[in-house]
Amino acid sequence: MLRMRCPECGAEVRDEQAVFCARCGHPLADPQGAVTGSIESDDSRTTELGSTSDLAAGREGASDRRPAAATDEASESAKGDPGNSAPALLQHAAFPVRDLLGSVARSLRTGGWGEATVAALIAFAGLLLVGLVLLLGAKMEFPDLGAGANPLKVLTWVVMIGLTVLGAPLNLGDVTASAFPLGALLAAGLFIIWAARNSLRGRDAYTRGRRAAEAAKIGLPFGFVCWLAAVLFRHDLGETVVSVGAASALLLGALWGAVFGALGGLQTQESLRTSVGYSMGRIRSRSISIYEGILGAIVMLGTMTVLCAIALLLWIIISLARGAPGPGFTIGDAFAGIIYLAAFIPNLLVTIAALSMGAPIQAGAQVTVRGGSIGALQEFSVFQWGDSGAAWFALLLLLIPLVSCALGGFSARRSTAATSATFEVLGSAASTFAVVLGSLAVLARARLGAGLVRQRGFALVEPDAVAVTFLALLWAAAAGWVGWKLAGSQRPHTVDERGRGGA
Repeated sequence: MLRMRCPECGAEVRDEQAVFCARCGHPLADPQGAVTGSIESDDSRTTELGSTSDLAAGREGASDRRPAAATDEASESAKGDPGNSAPALLQHAAFPVRDLLGSVARSLRTGGWGEATVAALIAFAGLLLVGLVLLLGAKMEFPDLGAGANPLKVLTWVVMIGLTVLGAPLNLGDVTASAFPLGALLAAGLFIIWAARNSLRGRDAYTRGRRAAEAAKIGLPFGFVCWLAAVLFRHDLGETVVSVGAASALLLGALWGAVFGALGGLQTQESLRTSVGYSMGRIRSRSISIYEGILGAIVMLGTMTVLCAIALLLWIIISLARGAPGPGFTIGDAFAGIIYLAAFIPNLLVTIAALSMGAPIQAGAQVTVRGGSIGALQEFSVFQWGDSGAAWFALLLLLIPLVSCALGGFSARRSTAATSATFEVLGSAASTFAVVLGSLAVLARARLGAGLVRQRGFALVEPDAVAVTFLALLWAAAAGWVGWKLAGSQRPHTVDERGRGGA
């Protein structure tokens, strides 16, 4: 019986069609398929293989290779297991570590985290720009602020003010103050949206949900950058250290980064209006009553925003006409007031909306010291204005929710032909209206200066979110029902034209 052996290690090859040795991997055939191994003859049987001299040569070659193979095997057994030596253990242990690091690097590259990190850095630069504008406003109101400060201290204040835009508290030793400038937050959000949208370039095949999820990844690195900035940038005033809460910066940075990032992801292939229209279309396909109620709530909120803006403008004009805020008011205070007004204008609109519905607001110089609140606060409403009663013209603010909610109910009735869906439509409208205003009231905590509330310094202005939510629900239900009835009286009741069968 003829056997083939590997020319390298001498191992017997049982597969006659094998190309490589199963033991050492050495090639058994040349590129043309010629066998390079040796063939030996079985001692018990002989086979004619050409001439006798060729057979003898084959036997001699085989006998020469057998001792070499035995020697190699003995050498391998003498060395033992290569893993027993310390250098070999270190070498083999390094392989999983390198593989793990390589896998992490590949996942970061292929998972979009590299683009998200770059977008987070760009968004943080935009946040610093917003902080710089707010610091400029404070400098205009207080010209001596930061006099003689070096660039590093200026950068420190810019970073800290930028982080407070996200809602992180500012700590001055044991004193803690916080605010939520929604206007400044929206400005910073535009930078996040722009950075997130650009990070998804070249990935147009994503669905809406996938685009939003991919762009929301910016929240994690953005939160980490905010945390790192809060830890590194602190201002030492000797006995007092001014800093921003690092944990709050981390959580709020990740939250707002993810929210605005998702909005940016939705705008990579379509406008935000198209995305909202798509979402409203899905709601309409599931429940036409909820859809029409949400449309009615949008009319209520839009009308209230316009009326509150008019009321704010009238308040500013009347205050200036009466000589407020005082003789010490300078041109710098005027520019500072414009900056503060732009930063807090959504807060002011929500506050006016709260006042118009009868909800109380609190204003004063309250701060937190070692977990406790100190500082006097006064309560204002359309019925009670500080320590005295409200002026009669303050009652005119009640027209804002009355007109807004009645117009929303009127619009909802005009958009449907099903008179039996009154409860569903108005219930959906009132719930949406109350939830939106209540959520904004939670975020509407503001600290205003430049004579907007007090003649000098900053004052806390905060509406009662619980009262706002409850009163918004009542106003939307009551005034919305009035508008619904007014719209229904203008045309006869008809069956549902939209396929609901009057149900």
